[in-house]
Amino acid sequence: MKLKDTFQDILGGQMLVRNGGLLKHWAFLLYVCALILVMISIRFAIKDALLQQVKYSKILHERKIEYAGKFAEVLQRSQKTEIQKSLAANGSTLTAPTDAPKRIPLAHEK
Repeated sequence: MKLKDTFQDILGGQMLVRNGGLLKHWAFLLYVCALILVMISIRFAIKDALLQQVKYSKILHERKIEYAGKFAEVLQRSQKTEIQKSLAANGSTLTAPTDAPKRIPLAHEK
């Protein structure tokens, strides 16, 4: 038998049907199909896990940013109260500004 004929038999599936080959090896073919299905399902499970990991990493990043903002706000409030207590202890009449800060142009900028 030529190599070309052998190759055509393999691609055409003739080797499975010739001489009852399909009936002889049905258990092996069923095993191979089961392995392929398991491999596909594992691949989808891995893909879902990676997508979930990306989703949770985004959520975690947002939570870290939110935590940093709230921590800075709490720290600023605690410093503000400490400053007010210190000013009151020293008898200062300094009060918090009511107007927004304004930029004062310097002499060489005019």
